[in-house]
Amino acid sequence: MQHINTKGIIMNGLSSSKHSTQPKSKKIWLAVVATCLLFIVTPSHAAEKLFSAFIIPDAPGVTDGTGGLQTASIANIQVNLDTAIAGALTPGQQLDVPLLDGQTLLGTVQQAITNAAGDTVQILSLQDGKGGLELTVSSAGVVTEMLLFDSTQNKFFRAALDSNGSGAFILEDTNDHVCLEFPLPPEAALEAPAAGIEEITLDLATLQSLQSRPGAPNVIYLDYWGGTLSGTIWNVNHNDGNDIVYTPYSIDSDATNFSAADLNQIWLGWREAAEDFAP
Repeated sequence: MQHINTKGIIMNGLSSSKHSTQPKSKKIWLAVVATCLLFIVTPSHAAEKLFSAFIIPDAPGVTDGTGGLQTASIANIQVNLDTAIAGALTPGQQLDVPLLDGQTLLGTVQQAITNAAGDTVQILSLQDGKGGLELTVSSAGVVTEMLLFDSTQNKFFRAALDSNGSGAFILEDTNDHVCLEFPLPPEAALEAPAAGIEEITLDLATLQSLQSRPGAPNVIYLDYWGGTLSGTIWNVNHNDGNDIVYTPYSIDSDATNFSAADLNQIWLGWREAAEDFAP
């Protein structure tokens, strides 16, 4: 505010220069400074807001039990989507996306994908890896649903929208969307090789070719080998849409070579997954 006020005084002084006693060269120098300050302190134009959201006061699950509202426990929030903006999104476009804790983040439009139902899903990544937003678009070009992921709270909110872009965000079970970390207790020890494991040669080539039910129509791939992940919702929600490079599995400090213990744990992981999903 000091810069803005000073700039105004300088500009006022220059506008009435006929009565000023300042030397001409000094007034010109001050005008240059004022112009520079104008560019520095003037905020940039804000991005367009994709939707607005506000609390439904009488919605179930909104009150904190003491007569007030507690943002962290809000389950129902009215949302109004700007359908004109949503209907003309282009990759790289940036928009303001309000989170439900009150802050507004910049969202960047990513490439759209097609879901299992054949609908188009337009994805936005939120700045600084703080989450993502999915817009489900019907074949008629109408946005029917929004899914907001706030990684700062690790919460998902879904809103079914009518033809006008109105709906309500509902807090969903995070376990329905991501595998939550399940830390082992400090005293937990690695499982020893099971009886009969000597029948399997625990080398890398063997482990990479294991199949529990060859020919099954549905396949789960277990990737312990490291690589680069691109173009998925994980990239959007956690890395601003950029590639995610992940290292090979290792239980020690050496991530370049698989030790005997590493290979044993990989085999155990495959065995347990195969058992869990067996028919």
